[in-house]
Amino acid sequence: MRLVADAEAAGSVAAHGDRPPPDSLRADVERVRADVGVPVSDAMLVAAVLAWVGLFGAVSFEVFGQYGPATFTEPVQVFDALVDLLAHPLGLGRPAEPVNPGPPRGRAPTRRRR
Repeated sequence: MRLVADAEAAGSVAAHGDRPPPDSLRADVERVRADVGVPVSDAMLVAAVLAWVGLFGAVSFEVFGQYGPATFTEPVQVFDALVDLLAHPLGLGRPAEPVNPGPPRGRAPTRRRR
């Protein structure tokens, strides 16, 4: 959370003020912000929770082989794309790839469960 607050304070990521959390969550957001002790906007706190929950889901699908053979044939690529999408609103995404990136960078393939 400190990383997200620092990025927001430095102005390297927008505060997503156009999509504030609903009024019904205001008390919860205030309490969580106080518990965590990090100065971050309401919208950024909710975006950080979304990223955290999404990351758990992405890891669960990857680890437990939830992508069936009729869906994604390259689960590592799906995982990478999901993590990038979750990180981007927090200012934590990977830098843009160069025009000529050279040989592909990849992780070792995961074992498929049957």
